[in-house]
Amino acid sequence: MIENLKLALNLNFNTGSLEGSIEINLRESVKTFILNKGLKVEEANRELSQELKGIQGFEKFKVSVVKLEEPANNLELIYSGKLESYESVLPYLKDSINREYTLLRTDSLFYPIPAEPAFESLVKSGVSSEFNAEIDIGGVPDDLTIAFGGEIIGNRLIIEGTNRLDIAIAPISRGRG
Repeated sequence: MIENLKLALNLNFNTGSLEGSIEINLRESVKTFILNKGLKVEEANRELSQELKGIQGFEKFKVSVVKLEEPANNLELIYSGKLESYESVLPYLKDSINREYTLLRTDSLFYPIPAEPAFESLVKSGVSSEFNAEIDIGGVPDDLTIAFGGEIIGNRLIIEGTNRLDIAIAPISRGRG
C-alpha cells in the first residue's frame, strides 16, 4: 500500500508528546487512514474529517480515523498530541515517549496508516507491501540514543524495503573494554 514516506518527528520528553509532519505516497488511492488515539491532524493538503472510533471487531481499541473527502494516493499532514498507550487492550503496546525508554512502532500508530478502522484492514495494511522511509527526529536529548533497523545519520533514519517502522530511544551506557 505505502510506496514511500518522509516523516519528521519532534519529540517532547517532558510532556510525552510529539509533533509530526508526513509526506506519504501510496501505490493506490485510499480514503481512510488511522492514527494513535492521542494524536490529531492539525493541517493537511486535502480536505478531511477526523473522529475517534473503536476498531471494528475490537471496539476497545480506539483510533483516530482520518477520512479524506476524495480518495488520494498521496497525502501531506501535520499532526500532534500525546502518544497514548494501548496496554489496557493489548498488554504489549506500552509505547510512550519518556526518558527511560521510548518506543515508536507501527502497532502504536505513531504515523498515519492507510487502513479502515477494522482489525483485518489494519493487519492487511501492515503486512501488504514494502516501502522506503526517511525519518528526521528532533527533540532527542544528547544523553539518549536512537536505535532503528536501518541507516542512521545523525537524527535522520533511512530504511529501504520495510513493512513497518520501529524506533527505540533510550539512555545507553557505554562501558569500557
